[in-house]
Amino acid sequence: MRTRELVWDDEMIRIHGRGVAPRDYTAVLDWVHPEDRARLEANVQHSLTSGIFEDLEYRVLRPDGGVMWVFARGKALRGEDGQVTRLLGGVLDISERRRSEEALRASEERYRTSIAALEEGIVLQSRDGTIHTCNASAERLLGLTRDQMLGRTSLDPRWRAVHEDGAPFPGHTHPSITTLMSGEPRSG
Repeated sequence: MRTRELVWDDEMIRIHGRGVAPRDYTAVLDWVHPEDRARLEANVQHSLTSGIFEDLEYRVLRPDGGVMWVFARGKALRGEDGQVTRLLGGVLDISERRRSEEALRASEERYRTSIAALEEGIVLQSRDGTIHTCNASAERLLGLTRDQMLGRTSLDPRWRAVHEDGAPFPGHTHPSITTLMSGEPRSG
């Protein structure tokens, strides 16, 4: 820590897209995405004062203009006097994982937007019938709020469902429950 010298292996150099290791820690900060620099610096300073290195994900700017996500894990080493003398650690390239997560988030957002726009009432239930979400049309059609539906099933006796003619509609005959039990589509 006194010399602020860095020692990198070939894999660290490859991940950062540089032909050589940086001369010191301040040079590394220039390679970190501007939005992540303060967080990385705070993490390093915390490690130096507390002796605890917390895992961190941040972006690295490569000389070819690319951006790479890395996961850093390390350990603070102390000298005989108890002071942190060095930080030992490494990074993993997690760019592909981050791209996959972002694609999944975008897909889920498109799904939520599409379902929300439908006039049809949509209720999403798990295999055991538990309701996990619904759209606004389902709330309107069923006369129940989302909060009143979440975590329940069509078997919930508090709902007292009835057929159009007013006859009782036992939960075990509800189309969603019979579909979940049989695997066959139902309507009604």
